[in-house]
Amino acid sequence: MLAAVSAGDLTPLEGASVMGLVEGYRKTLETEDLERRLTALETTK
Repeated sequence: MLAAVSAGDLTPLEGASVMGLVEGYRKTLETEDLERRLTALETTK
């Protein structure tokens, strides 16, 4: 993203919007992983 904004391929606003989407996806993956791990812990006890 930074390279695309620096090169002028994206505006800073567009870069920030895309990074917001990427961050949302990362949080979803993290939450899904934590849920899977918690479920595994709960079923072993």
